Amino acid sequence: MTLKIQNLASKDFKKIMNFAIEGMNLRDYVSNKIMLKAYSRYFLYLELEEASHVYAAYEGDEIVGLLLLNMKNSPKVYHNFWRKTYVRLINLIQKLFFYKKSNIYQSTNQKMLAEFSKHHQIDGELNFFAVNPQVTGKGIGTQLLEHVAKLHQGKQIYLYTDSGSTYQFYERRGFKQVGKEKITFNDSKVSKSLTCMLYSKVF
Repeated sequence: MTLKIQNLASKDFKKIMNFAIEGMNLRDYVSNKIMLKAYSRYFLYLELEEASHVYAAYEGDEIVGLLLLNMKNSPKVYHNFWRKTYVRLINLIQKLFFYKKSNIYQSTNQKMLAEFSKHHQIDGELNFFAVNPQVTGKGIGTQLLEHVAKLHQGKQIYLYTDSGSTYQFYERRGFKQVGKEKITFNDSKVSKSLTCMLYSKVF
């Protein structure tokens, strides 16, 4: 499959949200359909606002993948008042109702990164990566990564993932696990464990 790597068109936001729901197993965290849609929108908007580099993969006019990088000392490229407002609103809701769950996940990731940063120079974060889950075996994710690697040669990139995601994809493409920690969410009816992971690679 030959891809065009270009800027992300806003008309494709909804498709990317669906890629994230399926590819990142967001249903494992949110079961309600309305909340799932709201969370996938929040997740995309949050990472878009943090991104300094946006790489969207298209086959013809159809979007098939998206990779976002947040490189150190690089300006953010996507700014939108309404997206920022939406992110702030969902952040407030999380603090009011899901603070303990979201806080333990974020603090665990930050702890792993702080430890890794003591001995390594970090240039940026791969903060969002989603591919159309219905188009498998065509190398979309690999082509996106290879394109980004050519543009950022010699840069050390990290990413957060967890045991609920397809972290094996990164291992097969040269990323090394540099942090790992198990966490447990205790809800009113169920206790769920998850392993947070930190991966890194020099492009």
